[in-house]
Amino acid sequence: MALKEASLQSFGSPTTFPTPTRSGSPIAALPEVASVLLADWLPAVAGLQDILQAGARVADVACGPGSSIIRMAEVFPKSQFFGYDLSVAAIEAARAAAQAAGVIERTYFQISSPADFPGWGYDLIGFLNGVLALPNPSNAAWRVQTSLSENGVWLIAEAPGSESQVRALANAAGFSTCRLALATATDAVYEVRR
Repeated sequence: MALKEASLQSFGSPTTFPTPTRSGSPIAALPEVASVLLADWLPAVAGLQDILQAGARVADVACGPGSSIIRMAEVFPKSQFFGYDLSVAAIEAARAAAQAAGVIERTYFQISSPADFPGWGYDLIGFLNGVLALPNPSNAAWRVQTSLSENGVWLIAEAPGSESQVRALANAAGFSTCRLALATATDAVYEVRR
């Protein structure tokens, strides 16, 4: 199945589940995003790389074929990574890619929606395709609130100009901190904490 078809299964049809895209693919599914995540987005949050180096629980919600998780698993071997997506094809592709990359023992992929992904005690939860375009971003925000560890970080990548909307969403879900960690011409990356 082509990546574009997998992305439509993963995120729903554009009329019911719009998602930021570059060339028709979900942002987090693009290989260059895994590089930008490691080079720019993670370092923009003070201490986050140290936590990942020491061993953390990480969830990537709407992970697509798992590019970002697999790359993080290669760089941070003491951490565990959990990828969630609605698409069966994307989850199967992620598992196969993790096996091929030799990180299958530290990566777990499961079909789940952004509002009901399993687990708790995550040190990092990434919404690398954004949260604002979800059908119900409030439900996803509340799920993140209950899933983070005490000092956990919700990392959100959105389009530039989204700061007031992300802050309002975070405040409504009971988060105490919402910081624009990095702004570029194409991305706005937010650090959200309890």
